[in-house]
Amino acid sequence: MINTIDLLQDLIRCPSITPSDAGAMDIVENALRHLGFSCERMVFGSGENETQNLYAKKGNGDPHFCFLGHVDVVGVDGQNWDYPPFGAQIHDGRIYGRGAMDMKSGIACFIKALENFTFNGTISLLITGNEEDIPTYGTPAVLKELTERGEKWTAAIVGEPGGTEPTGAVIKTGRRGSLNARLSVTGKSGHTGYVRLAVNPVEALCDILNEVRKPLDNGTHNFEPSSLSVTTIDVGNQTPNLIPEMASAKFNCRFNELHTVESLTKLLDTRIKTAAEKIGVSYDFKTECMADVFICRDHHLPALVKQAIREITGLDPVESTAGGSSDARFMVKHCPVLECGISGQGMHGANESVAIADLDIQVRIYRRILEKFFN
Repeated sequence: MINTIDLLQDLIRCPSITPSDAGAMDIVENALRHLGFSCERMVFGSGENETQNLYAKKGNGDPHFCFLGHVDVVGVDGQNWDYPPFGAQIHDGRIYGRGAMDMKSGIACFIKALENFTFNGTISLLITGNEEDIPTYGTPAVLKELTERGEKWTAAIVGEPGGTEPTGAVIKTGRRGSLNARLSVTGKSGHTGYVRLAVNPVEALCDILNEVRKPLDNGTHNFEPSSLSVTTIDVGNQTPNLIPEMASAKFNCRFNELHTVESLTKLLDTRIKTAAEKIGVSYDFKTECMADVFICRDHHLPALVKQAIREITGLDPVESTAGGSSDARFMVKHCPVLECGISGQGMHGANESVAIADLDIQVRIYRRILEKFFN
């Protein structure tokens, strides 16, 4: 018999900071082999970028249900924990540790839900070791190789946490896209006592950012308004009476389905160009897409999952597209996919934890989803 608490504690005690595996994948693989799954390690990258991925499979034919998860976690540097971040200690009915919420609990609960489950069709698990960073050698690489082999899926669920709402209260049917940007403004350096002879790039940059930060849209039926957050402004000037020549800033946009990467980049560049020409400064603007916007267009899978959650918890789940991104953005190109995971506290922060009582609820939710899917 699989003990969910023990399994989760074992996973948390592996300090699997991206892309290090730290033994977590061995634990997952051993548990799945015990349940009769065939397991394949799919390793991509080399050196410090080497990423361990696991593709486990049981059964054959359609329908094919896939569970996606990741054993890697973010670091703990600079955080003040009340309990050892990789100790998996239990206090007041909660398990504390990095990854307790995001998302080793989801993996442990799904594995437990598979115990003694009989079905006609196929169940697979795609577990990656690189989701928290740029996942070049994670899920995208695995999906590329599997699809080249002819692998196909009917539906998929990603076990990402649902946030601080009660377990089962929210499912994620989509996510906004993420665009990183760097803006550098060049002015004319000079003495602060002779400001008319200089062009201050710091002040110009702030003025331009005020224009860039104006609302991007009003949102859609599926998504909240797109947002833009300035994350850093860098000058590097150590001289208090010197107007520098250059200043730069980085910002991140979370964009909805009203935009593509190309259209959003063009919109931002137009705003920057207009403001820069008005001020009289030159600039350099670069963007990088971290994740594209996606939405599950299929209505059957969300309806099935919501009904399963109602039967287990009595809650009426809300469909949401809020928050960051997940590997669902890669799987949506292959089959209907959504996110369904446990509730928790402190995701990516100090004292990340999950309630032990919620583990049993999430196990029963996953089990009911499987029963309804294969029925």
